[in-house]
Amino acid sequence: MAFVEKKLPADAPVAAKALNWVDSRFPLTKLWNDQWGNYYAPKNFNFWYIFGSLAMLALKITRNTVTPKMSCTE
Repeated sequence: MAFVEKKLPADAPVAAKALNWVDSRFPLTKLWNDQWGNYYAPKNFNFWYIFGSLAMLALKITRNTVTPKMSCTE
């Protein structure tokens, strides 16, 4: 792949210029859109998908914050 930098106007925001600089060297925006940004969501999303994802999040938070006992020989 050849080095091609997209031309931005002189009054473009700094964030747009920085993202353009990164995208010209590594396709970050294309990677984001291909993998996560334009993901097709199924039509059968319902209450149980949301409940399950929130329950899994709560489980992970509690498992990571609760410290286990140091010994079980009491």
